[in-house]
Amino acid sequence: LHEPYRRQRQMCIRDRCYVSTPVRSSVTNELTVIVAAPLWKDGVPSSEVVGVVYLVPDENFLNDIVASVHITDNSAPYIIDKDGNTIADPDASVVCNQNIENEATSDSSLETLANYHSKMRQGESGVGEYKINGVAKLLAYAPIEETDGWSLGIGVPKSDLMGPIYTGAFVTAVIIVIAILVGLYISCLLYTSDAADDKARV
Repeated sequence: LHEPYRRQRQMCIRDRCYVSTPVRSSVTNELTVIVAAPLWKDGVPSSEVVGVVYLVPDENFLNDIVASVHITDNSAPYIIDKDGNTIADPDASVVCNQNIENEATSDSSLETLANYHSKMRQGESGVGEYKINGVAKLLAYAPIEETDGWSLGIGVPKSDLMGPIYTGAFVTAVIIVIAILVGLYISCLLYTSDAADDKARV
């Protein structure tokens, strides 16, 4: 088995659902994400795991989710994995090709943002400020539950958020977005369960 399949099988056997970090196929060069869930004996949840059911969604489904996030006209939502790699962004060209912490070692202007990314990888949530290309921005970030260490970040120019009321609305919007992401994750798992008869693997 390839590593993503091996990983999802191990997690499901442990009675857990699993969403893999996107990897680029060496055959098709497309990004692959695997959503997997345990298959229960006689369909009884939390009983004996007798197999694994999985779904491989379209390669752009994560990018499409973040692209739909619209806090302001200039907001920039994205997702990084546990290693700090960008795994979802409206700009598909940076997916699996960008790691801000690594880039900050040779570009000091990214140092503040890289520090926030380090906090994101540690599962922290919060709001901070940074400057890039001379533009002051706010970054709200929080972990995405039930994933392999993913974190959502949304950067917005401070000029788009005037005063504490707007800043508070920004933080609230981020919380809502996270809830949507988790809901979509759960929906994917329910879809795999409905497709169990055709896609089960022991």
